[in-house]
Amino acid sequence: MKIGNNYFILFQNCIPTKGISRSIIADYQRGTHYFIPNGLYDLIGDFRLLTTNQIVEKYFDQGLTQEMFLEYLEYLEENELGHYTDTPDSFPLIEEVFETPSLIHDAIIEWSDYHKSHLSQLIKQINDVGCKFLEIRSFSGGYTSDFEEFVKLMRSTKIRGVVIYCNYIDNDLQDLENLVHEFQIITNLFLHSCNVDPITISAKPEIVITKTVLTNNNCCGYLGKEFNVNLPHYLESRNFNPCLNKKFSIDEKGMIKNCPSISANSMQTYIERSIIDQIKDASFQQIWKTTKDQIDVCMHCEFRYICGDCRSGVGISQKPRHCKYNPLIMSYEN
Repeated sequence: MKIGNNYFILFQNCIPTKGISRSIIADYQRGTHYFIPNGLYDLIGDFRLLTTNQIVEKYFDQGLTQEMFLEYLEYLEENELGHYTDTPDSFPLIEEVFETPSLIHDAIIEWSDYHKSHLSQLIKQINDVGCKFLEIRSFSGGYTSDFEEFVKLMRSTKIRGVVIYCNYIDNDLQDLENLVHEFQIITNLFLHSCNVDPITISAKPEIVITKTVLTNNNCCGYLGKEFNVNLPHYLESRNFNPCLNKKFSIDEKGMIKNCPSISANSMQTYIERSIIDQIKDASFQQIWKTTKDQIDVCMHCEFRYICGDCRSGVGISQKPRHCKYNPLIMSYEN
């Protein structure tokens, strides 16, 4: 189509994010993203207010020509990011709110003898807060029968998925494989600290052997180039911190924390005071509300709503320590 008295708007699931040097449009239905110049991002703000002809007239003095604007629109249309319409109000924007019925979405447990002594109580308390996904980290030792007992207790709970990080011991491999295939609630098993080349020995459920050495909670925070391009993650990132919101962790001593590596917010063990009482505390939930728009460097990054973030080893408003991306130069630093 040509520029005229019509409108061009983005599809509801295609949402732009502006960075300091460039912008992206993320297609949250297809799970991908496209780079666009910041100049186009600025025009998109007028897409629903002005016709295509009016946009050219408004920005002509700033160097926007019909040919340039038409090239922008062709790019968006070819990549199925938007469409022409005479009635933009017929296509309302997505309401950018994030709500879930459960108090807690997921949790991390650092495995230890302490938890072995309180398995039934631990599982009951995790279930009481509505937790859906659980990550178990074992830094030393391999398979124990306690893992099997622990997973069995989850059968009658709200928990829908379990990821296990366990120290690699060759003699335990078969027992762990049997455990994973017997209990479908286990979605991933990572065997760390192995002296052989990384290998995936099962795709579904995923069983991976890796050389990566995990000895303590400093293992958190390695952000790669993989992004979470889906609408729930975007909505959560717009309203809350995607690393900490509706999450808690339990360390080897049974202490309840926001994050395994955030010692400042350590409170009490789940035996001294229940998990639900601790996480309902306003001071515990306050940290959930720090969005990526409030974090140094991240606030200037075009990827901030599709990044997982990590607060390990940094202040609540500091850039993730293991993130190597520099939005100013649009490149990953060594």
